[in-house]
Amino acid sequence: MKGKSEKTGEALGSVVKEHTVDEETRSFGGDLGYLRPKDPRIPSRLRAAVEKLEKIGDHTPPAEIDGRWIVFVKTGGRPAVRRSLDQARAHVRLQILADRRKQGVDELIEGLRGGARVEQKLLEQVSAPDERERQ
Repeated sequence: MKGKSEKTGEALGSVVKEHTVDEETRSFGGDLGYLRPKDPRIPSRLRAAVEKLEKIGDHTPPAEIDGRWIVFVKTGGRPAVRRSLDQARAHVRLQILADRRKQGVDELIEGLRGGARVEQKLLEQVSAPDERERQ
């Protein structure tokens, strides 16, 4: 995000790094990289606004979604590439494998979480060892 905050003049990337709750994009100043028109990271109610961004620096109005504020800023673009099936075959195959791998990891993590027994104890409830026991 190379734009500036209208209120403070700060670089938006700096503002995002300081205030975002999204751990995945914090270190990149909120940058999601290139997005395709039907990218699942674009909330459906913002999709039309995102598709209307034409010039670098254009942005959507802030929108609250699930208790989080979201703004999309166009920071770049690249032309669409048309490929024949033979040219796209390897890319499609790799994408399918990556999607299956991610799904498998997600299922593994969910299974581990479901079977884990975690106990939390508040610090006040845990008594510190007596000085005599430490010696």
